[in-house]
This record gives sequence, C-alpha cells and structure tokens, in this order.
Amino acid sequence: MNENPIIENPIIEKTVTEKPFIEKTKVMLSSEQLSDIQEKIGYQFKNAYLLEQAFIRSSYAMETHLHEDNEKLEFVGDKALDFIIVKKMTKHYSYTDTIGSAYENDDSVVVEYESFIFFTHTEGEMTEIKKNIVKKEALANAAKSLGLEKYLFMSKGDISNGVKEGESACEDLIEAIIGAIAIDSDWNIDLLEQSIDKMLSPNHNIENGFDSDIDYMAEFRRWWKFKYGKMGYKFFYEDKGEEAIACSLDLEGFNGTFIEGIGKSKEEAERNFYKRMYDFIKRQEKFEAQMDEIIGKITVDDAVNQLQMLYQKKLIEEPVYTFEKDGIGDDGNPMWQCNCTLEKANKYAIISDKTKALAKKKAAYIVLCQLIGEDFITETINISLIEGEETNEGN
Repeated sequence: MNENPIIENPIIEKTVTEKPFIEKTKVMLSSEQLSDIQEKIGYQFKNAYLLEQAFIRSSYAMETHLHEDNEKLEFVGDKALDFIIVKKMTKHYSYTDTIGSAYENDDSVVVEYESFIFFTHTEGEMTEIKKNIVKKEALANAAKSLGLEKYLFMSKGDISNGVKEGESACEDLIEAIIGAIAIDSDWNIDLLEQSIDKMLSPNHNIENGFDSDIDYMAEFRRWWKFKYGKMGYKFFYEDKGEEAIACSLDLEGFNGTFIEGIGKSKEEAERNFYKRMYDFIKRQEKFEAQMDEIIGKITVDDAVNQLQMLYQKKLIEEPVYTFEKDGIGDDGNPMWQCNCTLEKANKYAIISDKTKALAKKKAAYIVLCQLIGEDFITETINISLIEGEETNEGN
C-alpha cells in the first residue's frame, strides 16, 4: 500500500483568477524568535501572522509568491507614530490658562473667564523636535540596537546587495511593527505608546528639545541692535501656575506685539524665549525682504498703493479703511478720521486730517511702519496719532 510521504510545513497552492499565491500553514518565525521580538518591542501579539508580516519585505513576497508584505503596515505605522509623538509633545509643551474678557451689559461691566491652551514652543520648533525623533536615522538605529533587522525576510538580491544593513529597510521595519501593533491592539493608544517608548525612547528628545548649534541669544541681540541701534531691553516675568514661568518682551514699533517663552524656571523660560524670538526674526527678515523687493522705500504719498501691492502679492490681508467726520479743524473746515486696519496682523492706525485722502495716506503709512517695526516720524507727516492698544498676539 502506497502512502503519501509526510511533508513537514506543507505548502498549499491555490489558484485565483489573476495570479497564484502560496498560503502558509504556520508562521515562519520560530516561537523563540517571536518571543524575542515581542520582548524587545514591549507588546504581545494576538495574531502572530500580523507580527511576521511586518518583517516580510516586498522583494521577498514577490520572489516567493507570498501574498503579504509589510508596505501597507509601514503606512499605518508612520501615521500611528506621528500621532503618538504629537500626543506626547502636546502634553509636555502646553499648559492651560484662564483669560477674562469684559463687556458692558445694562450699564454694568461683565467679565467672563475662559480656559485656553497655550504652547511653550512655536509650530516650527515642535516640527523640528518631532522630525528629530521620527527621522530615518533614529528609526533605523532603533531597529539595529534592538537586533530586529536580523529577522527580516528579504529576496536573494536584496541580501546580496546588503539591503538588510541599510537605513531604509530598518526604518521601514520599525514603522511596519508599529502599524502591526496598531491593528492587532485595535488602536489601543496606551499599548501603542508603551511600545513606542520602549523601541524609540522619545521622552529624552521631548524633554530636552531639539539639539541645535544656533546661538539663539546671540541672534536675538544681533537683530535687536540692528533694528533699534541699542541693547537696552527688559524682560517681563509672569507666574503661569503649575510651576510654569513666562518670560516676555514687548517689541518696539510692532504695535503691541510681544514674544513669550515658557519654562519651569526663569532660565528655561528665557532660553525658550530666545528660540521663539529666533523663529520670529527669520520670518520677519523674510517678510521685510519681500516687502523691499515689491515696494521699495515706504513713503506717505505712496503708502495706500504700497499696502495694496502687498495685498495683491498675498503678503498681507486686504487692508480695510473706514471714515467718519471728526469735528472742525483750527481753520474752521471739517476734519475726517480714517481707520486703516489689518485685523489678523493686529496692525491699525486712526488718523484725522482735513481730507479723507490725506487721512487715508497717513494711516496706511503708519500701518506699513508697524509691519516692519519702524517708528514713524510725526514731524514728517504732521499728524496726530491714536495708537492701537497692546495685544498678546505675535506679529
């Protein structure tokens, strides 16, 4: 009697309408390998096939006609990693504060208080910190330091070309593992964060910020001296609660704009101020260079047209002008008041003169000066300025 030979780990071939694929009857990774991987990544899989899929390169899947590889898991993992890092950064770099707003109601003043969230770093600074955590080199180093790359399934061509030791394959592996964890855990945020903490140790980077060689204090002092021709400035400190201290500075000529840094001590608050100030300086210098290229020297006579040119080039919002009569002048003729406003930038000037046209020109001129932080010369334009109130928002 002829018996069929016993085949260990049999391969079952199936045929579909487009192309054949091979269905495995068991996970290719051994139980010891699975245990080692799961211990290193800090997560126990319910579906071992999903974990194995994270280690299957597309080149291997094509060479062996497997129907799965890790590319889609990379996509999932990339987004899951971003979410967890941003979540951790938001918790570390933000605080809540209560702000009161007052309005009149039936001849009485009513004050309402609302809680807002504030961040100790700018968007640009947080973007750089996040990039530093999730960059290719960081993910690749994590895979290699944990010894995960040795379990990769790759084509013979990739192996001979040393792809396994390359940064791209190791970066993809970490992202695929995170994607597999997200799916296997049904997007359990706590389990995802726990595994990412173990593999990447992002807390150190978040707590210490982006390591930069830029001397932010020196850059600020260079700009301040160039802009104002002097080095005198005074910081304002404010207790923000929860051991947070704010360090801020009003910027002369910018219509109440100030920059603020937050820290657990005055020293840390000042360091964060200088970083935020550096970001402001770079944006401002770029803006002023564009202004100079478009309109050249600011003049009272050309101010209305110059503001309009900046709007047409999409450097600023559309300026809004409003007019109203403002009594009688010394010569017995009526006076006109013009309010020129850039609402989003919080730049505005209210000017009175004997004609609408003159008031409009002078109001536009002052707003242009506010955009670049220049003091206007009242003797030159012979005006009476009603200055705008200070604001807590930056330029």
